[in-house]
Amino acid sequence: MEYEPGESGVIKAFYNTGSHTGSFAKRIRVKSNSVKDSDINLVLRGRVYAELELKNNTLFFYDLIPGKTKTFSVQVTNNMGKPLEVRGWEITYPFNANLYFDLKIKVVKGSENQEFLKFYLTPKKAVYQFKNSSLTVKVKTNSKQVPVLSFYMRVKIKKVINITPTALFMYTKVDGKTAPATIEIDTQLDSGIKIKSVTCNNCPLTFEVVNVSDKSKQILVKPDYRKGKKGKIFSGIIRILVDANGVKELSIPVRGKLY
Repeated sequence: MEYEPGESGVIKAFYNTGSHTGSFAKRIRVKSNSVKDSDINLVLRGRVYAELELKNNTLFFYDLIPGKTKTFSVQVTNNMGKPLEVRGWEITYPFNANLYFDLKIKVVKGSENQEFLKFYLTPKKAVYQFKNSSLTVKVKTNSKQVPVLSFYMRVKIKKVINITPTALFMYTKVDGKTAPATIEIDTQLDSGIKIKSVTCNNCPLTFEVVNVSDKSKQILVKPDYRKGKKGKIFSGIIRILVDANGVKELSIPVRGKLY
């Protein structure tokens, strides 16, 4: 371009956004025959708006209880010019998490007509392996530019079964014999808890389940002199199968002596 003295003109610059979204800054260098300023640096600044932009993509589901649904909402900035639609979703990591969680997602409107994605997460039975995990969720949308949204779920399963003690030591003597012990188990679940079985391989012990209430059980642990001789020191693992909205095995180490 050539300009006579006193003339003015316009420099046009174009930025190809491609797939980029968000803020950008591009430097443009203009060379001329000016004695004073032969090189002029211009900065092109702007912001590219995606069709769908998330307020955040990390969801927190803490204190989850099997069978109970918790919700979490994420605000979505919709620049499509049409309503947002959810066309499907899947927990993609871990690969087997869909077997242990029921997930539903729908679009809801806020008080000022904002759009939110509302997540409904329900742990199924036997979900305790995910007591503190991260899940990856892919959500399909009706956007051509952003056909899939990715979310990360922080999941913590509430400890719904309490057991005391966590280890059993039977070294106390009463009336010349090893004193019995008591294991207490309770749950916060409305469905209560059932004791399916109590076993301890190679332990000279017997077990009796006492039904305190639907949510609370006691296991009386007594020495069994038919399985061991006096003076014998024993150790093992007491395994308790409980059903509290899903069968789970509890383990308690035990050590003792037959007096």
